[in-house]
Amino acid sequence: YILFGLVKAQQSGVFVEDTVIQSARGYLLATLPAVDMLTENWQYDQLAFRYFALTEAGIDVSTGMADLIPYSSQISPANQALLALALEVQEPGNEHTRTLLSNLVGSAIRTATGAHWENPESCRCWLNNTVTTTAIVNYALARSQEFDDILPEAVRYLVASIDTQQEDKL
Repeated sequence: YILFGLVKAQQSGVFVEDTVIQSARGYLLATLPAVDMLTENWQYDQLAFRYFALTEAGIDVSTGMADLIPYSSQISPANQALLALALEVQEPGNEHTRTLLSNLVGSAIRTATGAHWENPESCRCWLNNTVTTTAIVNYALARSQEFDDILPEAVRYLVASIDTQQEDKL
């Protein structure tokens, strides 16, 4: 999370020393586990996010991501979306990205308020809630520009969620 935040801050014009980002990249690369060593779903989630952060920091981790693809069904929807974004950066137009995003579209929960995605109860994910998960998946789908049909439903869900949260505060 720190590497991702530092990279985004630097990209937005905030001064961040390159050595700090290099240290964060080096740490993550040195501590990346082999996929076959993982046994818990949260570990696959964490690895997917690490690959996303490293990709955002300009590191080629396509080999590791390719090893993670067979385990994608064990990854939470938000981290599947982030993995798809990272794969697309590393190899634009690849089939794995399309498959991940297509599976996410197929797993959307459609209700009267729109479409959303939920993480499993056992998920130890970053900001583990339906609104955050839906926003991250929606972001990935919007960047792909291939799954436009579901975007209005997902946005409607997010807007309805904001309205509900504001009503709860009154």
